[in-house]
Amino acid sequence: MPAGRFTPGAILALAEAAANAGSLPAARKAAEAAIPAALPHGVRARVARLVLLAGAPFEAWLVLSADPTLFTAPEASDPLATTLVAFARSDEPLLRMAAQAVGQACLGPSERPGRGRRAVPLAPGGPPPPRRRPIEIRASSAAGAEAVAEFRALADALEEEAARGAPGPAQTLVEDVFVNANGQVWRPDGRQVWQGLAPGLRRPVPAEDLAAMARAPEIAEGELAARGSDRNFYHWCLNRLFALGAAADRPDGPPPLLVGPGAPAFISESLAAAQGGRPWPMRVVDPVLRVRRLTLSSQPVLAIGNRAACARMLDPIVALAESEPPPAGSSGPLLYLSRRDSRRRPLRNEAEFEQRLAELGFVPVCFGGRGFLEQVRIVRAARLIVSPHGAGLAHLAFARPGITVVELMPAVIYAGARFNMARISRAVGHRHVLWLEPAEPVGQSWSLRIEEVLPLIVRLAGDPDAPLT
Repeated sequence: MPAGRFTPGAILALAEAAANAGSLPAARKAAEAAIPAALPHGVRARVARLVLLAGAPFEAWLVLSADPTLFTAPEASDPLATTLVAFARSDEPLLRMAAQAVGQACLGPSERPGRGRRAVPLAPGGPPPPRRRPIEIRASSAAGAEAVAEFRALADALEEEAARGAPGPAQTLVEDVFVNANGQVWRPDGRQVWQGLAPGLRRPVPAEDLAAMARAPEIAEGELAARGSDRNFYHWCLNRLFALGAAADRPDGPPPLLVGPGAPAFISESLAAAQGGRPWPMRVVDPVLRVRRLTLSSQPVLAIGNRAACARMLDPIVALAESEPPPAGSSGPLLYLSRRDSRRRPLRNEAEFEQRLAELGFVPVCFGGRGFLEQVRIVRAARLIVSPHGAGLAHLAFARPGITVVELMPAVIYAGARFNMARISRAVGHRHVLWLEPAEPVGQSWSLRIEEVLPLIVRLAGDPDAPLT
């Protein structure tokens, strides 16, 4: 079929196949078809990202830039931002510069960091967190050498970071700003202060939200929690929850937490647990709110190793969780955190793997549908946790210090975010073993080499301190 006769769906399928196979010829064919095609903006941005993943960076940029209207289309801002982040990670310096320039020009005005806002430490830093062992990396026979090398480099960098000590939380204050349900924060003149999405992503404030400024209700103060990252359990617990100790102890009570509609239940449940069961005041932002004094309390992950700084929020949660026994039949010293109820990063042979672990005495548990405190109770009963990579491992922050963790990792390049669970273990003193397996770049589907990983798990089930060969 001639390049100009490909349908958008066919072009997208070809780009996905090229990315999964790492096929440069297929990537170039997808680019050849996409450049002259009349593609929806979102499809064009996604095809460009897939061609980039397949190893054709300059062809990918030609796909992206073939339709100039993509850069100013409001409905394209999200896929465009995601694609520009991928280009910003490119090995090609000129493409990184181009992606940054396009982002600045097309995704709305923003305020320079530090202008009109100040970060104030809420607690002093502490000594380096205790290290039970270095992060241990093992891989199946099919894992790629590039991904293994990247994880080893991440482990080395983590040790250097931890040696500098465990930081404390900080609070940033901005005055007289508007907030929307997405967690975007902007000045009355439209300049964005916080973009509301995950780090590295930015999009314009929607026109309807700018129009709503004139009739927006106003409050004296609030603590921001409507950002996209706050809807992720890992980021909420490790970057936000433990940093709210100073706000919890205010004589006049904590400021209202500003959340978007449909905020996850773990936000209110974890805050109530830290308050001994008392609810934390909440304010739903829908669509726009004006705030005279807006604060954002946060901390890096290694701050969980600063025991004194985190005790105000952590200790009441642990005490309340341990006031009741863990649920019968759903906990035990050998725990497998299953992801069979999640569509993300599907583990194709998870059912078989669960059965093999159950024969060894492991208790398989899904966290979906369970309350926050029940999840904490389950984790605190374990001495060995085996789990595919996922947000459920953020509960390692609440586990008894010194347990052993085997994290099963679908390994791809650009693995920095995937290393986050190991950071928790390093901070609190767990033993953390990463088992790497190859995964498809698109969809992240993967399988375990069960016969290769099982001997390692059997060894640790018998002795969590056993050395690995």
